[in-house]
Amino acid sequence: MSQLDFEVEKKPIDAKIKKQTQLVAKLERQLALLKLKERKQDTRRKIELGGLVIKAKMDQLPKAMILGALIDALEQIETNDGAAALFQSKGEAAFMGYGDFNETPISPLGEK
Repeated sequence: MSQLDFEVEKKPIDAKIKKQTQLVAKLERQLALLKLKERKQDTRRKIELGGLVIKAKMDQLPKAMILGALIDALEQIETNDGAAALFQSKGEAAFMGYGDFNETPISPLGEK
């Protein structure tokens, strides 16, 4: 095999390697954008959940107490058939600005 034959064979291989490298780079960029989008969605969800703690006027309580109350509420929902409906109606009333939680009404999505 001469040097010229080797150069002719090398060009298609180099082109394929370059295309594969470009494809890998493109997929890595897409993955990075997807991870960023997921991280932003997670951050938004956490902010909304924190807003619910504030809306319930529990933001001045110790963290352990808030967590305990949430765990207790979950246990009640799992063991008491009427608890879920009660919590749902109280939450809806708070979003509508009724009851003791009549500050600024907010939607369940955190929009005013």
